[in-house]
Amino acid sequence: MKTFNTYINEWKLTNDSKNKVHNKKVVLNFDELSIIVFERYAENPLYIDLRDIDVSNIKSFAEEQPISPYYTGLFAAFRKVEVIDITGWNISNAESLACMFWSCQRLETIYGIEKLDVSNVKNFNGMFQDCHKLKCDLNNWKVHRANISDIFDGCDSLTLPNWFKH
Repeated sequence: MKTFNTYINEWKLTNDSKNKVHNKKVVLNFDELSIIVFERYAENPLYIDLRDIDVSNIKSFAEEQPISPYYTGLFAAFRKVEVIDITGWNISNAESLACMFWSCQRLETIYGIEKLDVSNVKNFNGMFQDCHKLKCDLNNWKVHRANISDIFDGCDSLTLPNWFKH
């Protein structure tokens, strides 16, 4: 029996031409992005595809002044999600990725995460906290003088990147 990830991988391979997304929707801040995500995926799906969103203007992927500590990250409410696709995202202007994937306990794959330019990010606090099933390679990330507290707490399946071990 095929796993959900197998189906997604097969779909991505057969739809390569569709993967080149044109006319991306430009969002200016976290609030705009979170509204789009919640409108599209209110049913708490297994797969979230955000390749058609231009996030290059966003400085922070977390609420500035969170109402509740449980919903500060972009995907915190998506407890069932297994795959998120952010392929092609330009986050080179971002300064905070705090709690972005916090508590996505079933999340296994984030397409495009390994290619993100995180060189300007100053806050990774809790970014992947409690992502028990997540597997990704972050060894190419350039992390300098950043808050990385709790970034990988509860990440049971993740191999820690070299920059984190030093």
